[in-house]
Formats: sequence, C-alpha cells, structure tokens
Amino acid sequence: SFSLSDSAQNRAKPLGPLPYTVPTKRHFFGSMASLCLRLAIVASCFSTALAVGGRIRGRSGAKSGSKSGALGTASADFFNPIFSAPQLTPKEFLMISSPTEQKIVFTEIKNFKSTTGRTFALVDSGLVDPRGMSFDRDRGALYVADKGAKRIFRYHVYVDDSSGTRTLTTDGVQLCIAQNADTEWVDVDVNGDVFYSDATSKTINR
Repeated sequence: SFSLSDSAQNRAKPLGPLPYTVPTKRHFFGSMASLCLRLAIVASCFSTALAVGGRIRGRSGAKSGSKSGALGTASADFFNPIFSAPQLTPKEFLMISSPTEQKIVFTEIKNFKSTTGRTFALVDSGLVDPRGMSFDRDRGALYVADKGAKRIFRYHVYVDDSSGTRTLTTDGVQLCIAQNADTEWVDVDVNGDVFYSDATSKTINR
C-alpha cells in the first residue's frame, strides 16, 4: 500500500468547472459534417431551381443560347433534352386465305390492326379451295394447301414499293409441289422443308 503526498493530492484535486468547453475531435468533425450537409442542401435547392427555370424557359418558347467548342455546338438548355429514336417496328402484312372467294388476300397491319381497313388481292386465280398457308420469310416463299384441288402450291412473294407505298405482289408463277394430297394444313421450317397432313392416309408428310 502507498499514499500520495500532500503535493500529489493537491495536484490530483479537480479544477472545477471550466469557463468554456474545450472542443474535441468529435465536436470538430460533427460541426464540419453539419456544415457540409447544409451546403449540400443549399446546392441541391439551387440546382432544382435552375432545372425548373430551364424547363419553364423551354416550354415558353424562349430561344436557348449555344456554346461552341472543340466538340461542336451544344445547346445551353441542357435541362430539357429531346430524344429521338429510329422506327424499330418494320412494316408487317397479314395474309389471309379465302375459300369462298378462292383467293389469297393481304393487308398491312400496325399495332395488330389494319392500317387501311380493307384487303388487297395477292393471288386471285388458279385456286379452288385454299385453306392453310405457311410463309417462309427467309426465302420469300408462300405455301398454300388447296383442299379442293388436293394440291400444295408455292408462290414467291415480293414487296413492291414502285408506287411510293409498300404492297405485296407475286411473280405470277404457281408451282405445284405436292399433288393428290388431301390436306388443309401446311407448314415450313427454318430449313425450307414443308410438312403437311393428309386426311385420307392419316399421315403427316414432309
């Protein structure tokens, strides 16, 4: 055991409350963080005000200035950009077989609706009872199962834009690729092979 001397005890006595608070590292960094947060809020409000002002000026029709630099001319009203994208949906056509009219007709479609509200003749002769169809888009070949003639015909389909508007047409050649086929359905795969069902023989043929 040991005891402190009088001078050591006097030195160990508390000094009492100080007249001011000594700043510590925690207080210093806390104050700096609060100041930075306030500055960030002010900057954000200022940027928002500029953005809103830019949009208002753009809508009111005021002319925007431009800057010329090494990379070209850029609009000063960069808060209201205008985006443009190319048309991603190509022209589409719907081909329909009509057994009563003995024709193959087509119409242009957009958003699953006909753009003209009517159909146009693609094949208007040489058919008896056209039923199922299949189109080989890679080769431009249209296959038609004619139940009345018991044949499968092939036509080459082309896009005609000579009149300024795109339409479908054929080369006028009707090629019989299968005969004595009691069929209503025909299909073609990616390799160009044709499949059809025969109701008489109850088979599926290629």
